[in-house]
Amino acid sequence: MPAGKYYMESPVKKVVNILIIFVFLLVLAGAFTAQQKSYVSRLYAGKTDEPLNIVFLGEPALIMTYTPAAKIINITNADLPAPKKTKNPPPELTPDEKALKLLETKKITPLHVKYFVPETSSDVFWADFKNTISSWRHNPLLLVKYVYNYAKAYARHRTNIAPYEFALLTLGSLKLEMTDFSVALDAPQPKNARARQPDAAAGNSPLTAENHPLIVEIYNASGSKGAALELTQYLRKLNEQGQLSIDVLQYDTNPKIEEITQIIDYTGRNKELKQLSLALDLRDSELFREKNPSAFCDAKIIIGTNFKMPK
Repeated sequence: MPAGKYYMESPVKKVVNILIIFVFLLVLAGAFTAQQKSYVSRLYAGKTDEPLNIVFLGEPALIMTYTPAAKIINITNADLPAPKKTKNPPPELTPDEKALKLLETKKITPLHVKYFVPETSSDVFWADFKNTISSWRHNPLLLVKYVYNYAKAYARHRTNIAPYEFALLTLGSLKLEMTDFSVALDAPQPKNARARQPDAAAGNSPLTAENHPLIVEIYNASGSKGAALELTQYLRKLNEQGQLSIDVLQYDTNPKIEEITQIIDYTGRNKELKQLSLALDLRDSELFREKNPSAFCDAKIIIGTNFKMPK
């Protein structure tokens, strides 16, 4: 190019460049609009009540179902039935197909299904997940590890969670505490157990009272004498002061020592149980739920060796 002269684009090239920029911006705007209308975007904005299912395809699989109305994340284990032995075995299921089959085994409506294939066992994965949720505020490096694990899984096609979905879900999860998680417990009834007589037993249950307080039982599994009585007195004091609507039905000693304090939910009163967890300073402990149609209380508190009486 001669010195002192500026390169001038032809009018046609200018028009082409403008068209390219216009098309790019149009595509970008379309993608942004589509993402804004997506389910995860509506979930993050609080504009949908439809549940989100995330299936972690470990051994066994973990299913997380978030229900926006209840603001609770239900977690359950799931396994596929063993395939029948045939000469021509069926083709291996894709992650999408496996996730849908697992939801079917638990009779969970397969709406908005995402999957993630962890590189570790379910026990290790869940322990790491709990540690991240409980400790990221004190150790931001845990979030870096969390993002790295997702990026690696996405690059290797081990998840169908899109990057923008991951970003929104991460922002939403920063508000979570372990008390927002409810883990299902398998508690099979004895084979010789007699069926409950609804007319006789149900009428005696305190759960039949209208607008009843949260009714709990307390079991001392800490090995410290008097812990159940002390906690009973503390909860009754909170009830008298109007800080917590709760009634202790009974307290007793647990048959064996337990390390971790647990709250086991029988009736699904998630809001009240979360308040109870916070009152006992158990914000780093998940809730547990157990199907017990013959229960005479809403929940059971098992005092473990890690429990410290709130001040």
